[in-house]
Amino acid sequence: MSIEMTPDLAEICGIHAGDGYMRKRGNIYELELSGGFDEKEYYDSWVVPLYEKVFGIKITPQYFKTKGTYGFRICKK
Repeated sequence: MSIEMTPDLAEICGIHAGDGYMRKRGNIYELELSGGFDEKEYYDSWVVPLYEKVFGIKITPQYFKTKGTYGFRICKK
């Protein structure tokens, strides 16, 4: 599989390295990105649209109250 490194994909790699994690639980893959509650506007106006554009998926951000963070989680087989 060949993946072209674009400025958008490079930014996603940086965002993921700073604010994200990815893991496999059973046959489900889980990706989560989150930052402080004060980063809501950044996630809503930049991070979510960037991921939707690059990966062609719909993302609904949320508050993770127990963690004190705001962001999104994607779970797929």
